[in-house]
Amino acid sequence: MRERNLWRVLLAVFLVFGLVVAGCGNDDDDEPGAEPAPEATAPDDAEAPDDSEAPDDAEAPDDSEAPDDAEEMAMPGEGVSVRMARANWSTGYMQAAIYRTLLQELGYEVSDPAEAELAPATFYPALGEGEYDLWVNGWFPIHTTLIAEAGVEDVVSPIGEEIVAGGLQGFIVDKATAEANGITMLDDIGDNPDIAALFDVDGNGKADLMGCNDGWGCQVVINDTIAQNGWEDTIEQVSAEHAALFADSVGRFNRGESILQYIWTPGAFTAELVPGKDVIWVSLSNPLASQVGAAALPEDQCPGQPCEMGFVAADIRVVATNEFLSANPAAAKLFELVTIPVIDIALQNLAYGGGANTEADVQEAAEDWIAANQASVDAWLAEARAASGFTPAVPEPDPEEMAMPGEGVSVRMARANWSTGYMQAAIYRTLLQELGYEVSDPAEAELAPATFYPALGEGEYDLWVNGWFPIHTTLIAEAGVEDVVSPIGEEIVAGGLQGFIVDKATAEANGITMLDDIGDNPDIAALFDVDGNGKADLMGCNDGWGCQVVINDTIAQNGWEDTIEQVSAEHAALFADSVGRFNRGESILQYIWTPGAFTAELVPGKDVIWVSLSNPLASQVGAAALPEDQCPGQPCEMGFVAADIRVVATNEFLSANPAAAKLFELVTIPVIDIALQNLAYGGGANTEADVQEAAEDWIAANQATVDGWLAEARAAG
Repeated sequence: MRERNLWRVLLAVFLVFGLVVAGCGNDDDDEPGAEPAPEATAPDDAEAPDDSEAPDDAEAPDDSEAPDDAEEMAMPGEGVSVRMARANWSTGYMQAAIYRTLLQELGYEVSDPAEAELAPATFYPALGEGEYDLWVNGWFPIHTTLIAEAGVEDVVSPIGEEIVAGGLQGFIVDKATAEANGITMLDDIGDNPDIAALFDVDGNGKADLMGCNDGWGCQVVINDTIAQNGWEDTIEQVSAEHAALFADSVGRFNRGESILQYIWTPGAFTAELVPGKDVIWVSLSNPLASQVGAAALPEDQCPGQPCEMGFVAADIRVVATNEFLSANPAAAKLFELVTIPVIDIALQNLAYGGGANTEADVQEAAEDWIAANQASVDAWLAEARAASGFTPAVPEPDPEEMAMPGEGVSVRMARANWSTGYMQAAIYRTLLQELGYEVSDPAEAELAPATFYPALGEGEYDLWVNGWFPIHTTLIAEAGVEDVVSPIGEEIVAGGLQGFIVDKATAEANGITMLDDIGDNPDIAALFDVDGNGKADLMGCNDGWGCQVVINDTIAQNGWEDTIEQVSAEHAALFADSVGRFNRGESILQYIWTPGAFTAELVPGKDVIWVSLSNPLASQVGAAALPEDQCPGQPCEMGFVAADIRVVATNEFLSANPAAAKLFELVTIPVIDIALQNLAYGGGANTEADVQEAAEDWIAANQATVDGWLAEARAAG
C-alpha cells in the first residue's frame, strides 16, 4: 500500500499549502469528526506559574540509587497521578497522546484522556472543580470566554505555545452558488433574504449555516456574530454533531445544491471540499471585536479581501489548574517547551479520516511523532527534569563522536536536473561534510542521467544521490559502466511514483480509463493533438531522462506510433502548458511523478485521473494501489513501477571511503519531507540558500537519527 499512502500524503501536502495563511499557521486535512471551541480575548494577566516557587513537598529524585545516566532516569513525576481529559474533536487526539506519553517519560502516572472526552463548556467547569488536572486542547482566544463563563479564570491557566496560530476557522460556500450570485462575504447572504433562501434546508426561508456542537466555543461565536450583524431573520446556525453536518453538506454539494458550512483547521475538511476549487471562504465586514484579524488567504480561496473570517487564528495551548502547575514544576516546564508543527497534526488527521482511527492508531501516531522528533523531545525532557531540581552532569566529549574520517578527501558530487531532488543532494553533502569530507557543490554539476552516468564511469564525479531504480538501470547499462559504479542504500524506498494523467472531463466524456483507449483509437487520440498532426501529444520528459526512454519504448511496444507521440522538452514548461490548457477547458495528456507538487495543481480524482496500461514494459510491471476514483483502470498499471531513489557512486570511491559508504547505507528520507520541500520550492523558496536551509532544517528535525548515522559511519571509517 506504499503508493496509496504516498498519494494520501501528497494530497495532505496540497491541502496544507493550498491554504497558505501568513501569520495564521494554517493547515488542513480530511477528517470530519470534531472541532474547536469558543472565542474571546485572551487575558493579559494569564501568566504561567513561576517554576522557581516549587512547593516544600516537591521531592527531588533520589540520587542515592542513581543509574549511570542520571538525567535519563530522573523521574520527577514518580508517585504523582495526573487526571487528564481531551476534547471531543478527533483533530486534537494526537496532541493529547503525545503529552500523556511525555508526562509518563517524566514518571507521572497519567489517566487515559480517551476516557474523559469532553466539550469545552463541560471541561472547564470540571477543571475548576478539581475533577481534572489538565488538557492540551485549549483554543485561544476563543476559549477565554468559556473559562470566564465557568468562573474559573483565577484557578486555571493556559500555558505554553503548543501550536501558535494553528487553528483557522471560518465559513465556506460552494463556489458555483457564490459565482452565480456574486457572493464573497457572509454579508451578501445575511443582508439579502433572496440569497439567504438559496441556503435554506429546512424550508423556513433562512440560510442554514451548518455550525458547531452544543458546548463548543464556535457555537457561541457564530450566534453572537449573527446577532451583532442583525441577521437573525436571514441566517440561523444549525447546531448538532459537526461530523454529521459536514457529511450532509458534502452530500448536498455532490448533488449540486448550495451549502453554507463552518469548518476549521487543522482538519481534513478541505480534502472533501477544496477552497478555490469546490468552495470559497466567505469573509465578514463586521466580525466580533475579539475576532478581528484578517487571514492572508489568496483571493481565489477567499474573494472577500481582506479575508476577515469571523475568527482570529487560534493558538492551541495546554490548560491546567494553577495548583497542579505549582506543585509540578517539571510538568509545567514541559508544557512551556513543547511545540507541534501544524503539518504533523494535519497528516495524522488525514490518516485518521482514512481509517487509522482506533485508539491504538492514535497512540502509534504519537509515538511515531516523538521518535521523529527525538532530539527535541529529549531536550524538553532534560529541561523539565532540571526544573524539578535535577542538574545533569556535563558529559565528556566522545572521541569517536569527533572522528573525521573524511578529512583531507575531496568529493566530486553532482545532482540531477530536476528540482525535486535538490534537497536530498544538500542533505547528503552536509552529512559528508560532518564526516570531514570536502564536498563540491552539486549545484555546479547539474546533469541529466544520460549525461551523468557516463561521466561517473569516466571518473569525472564520485557520486550523486538521485538514482531512480529500476529506471536508471538501463541508462547505466547503456553507458557501459555497470562494472564500475553501484547503487547503494535505501534513500527513499518505492518513493518515486510515475505515470500519465488525463483531464477528468475528457476521460469521463469519452470513457477513457487506459492509455490503450487513446493509443488504440485515432479519434480519441486526436482530442489530445496540440500540434495538428492528428496524434495525441503526450507531454513527457526532458532529453536524457530515463522516463523519456521508457515512454518511447512503451509507445513502440504497443504499436501506438501513429496515434501517440511524446513531446520531449523542459518538463516544467510542458507541465505549465498542460495546466494552462486544462484551465481553458482543453484536453491534456501529461507525464508526472512524485515526490513533487504536480498534484497540487491537478488533483487526481478531482481534476485528472491516472490512466493505466494493459501492456507495460516487462521491466515496469507492478500495479499501484491507487483508489479507483484516481485510477479507474484497475489494476492500476501505470507504465512505471514505483521507483527506489538511491545513491549511485563509483566502486573505487566506496571502497576507499568506508565511512561514506556506511553513511549511504544508513540514510533514509521520508517521502513526505521531500514533498513538503518541493511544494515550498514551487511556492517561491527556490534559491540555493532556500534549498540548503531546508536541508539543515531537516537534519535538525531528525538530529538524533542523524547523529546515530554519523556515529556508525565514523566507526566504519
